[in-house]
Amino acid sequence: MRYKFYRIKTNPLLSAVLLFWSIYWLFNFLDKIFGGKKLNFWVGKNRIDQLTNLFNQIGVKNTISIATIFILITIIELIIFYFYHKGLLNILKNQEVKKPFLRGTVLSILLFTFFVAGDVVFGERGEVLEHTIYAILSLLSYTVFFNKPAKNID
Repeated sequence: MRYKFYRIKTNPLLSAVLLFWSIYWLFNFLDKIFGGKKLNFWVGKNRIDQLTNLFNQIGVKNTISIATIFILITIIELIIFYFYHKGLLNILKNQEVKKPFLRGTVLSILLFTFFVAGDVVFGERGEVLEHTIYAILSLLSYTVFFNKPAKNID
């Protein structure tokens, strides 16, 4: 076991970034589960009510459509968590980190893009900036570790 943690010491920044994104997406997922509930360790935001209110503003009252979108977002967040967490575990197992990290990053950027589109439609201008920054940070997190310089075409 001690040897496995040594692998984290050999690449602490990559491990820390993967841990950050794992926790970020896990907490986003948990916020959907505990949303609106006040627990000893958690004060969740009721995302279903928030989503319902936003869609009501544009005249969409179909609760099945809203619930479907909510469930899809929740599943995607769980999948993104899985990829980042898998990358972190792969460091411990001395396995490839690049593929799960890339998959988590691509899904993160796609989900943040979806959020930005929704923010624009619903007039949530402050959220546009927040989600854009997170998308850029996702991309930068990946490119810091796996960016290959382009070859000259002379």
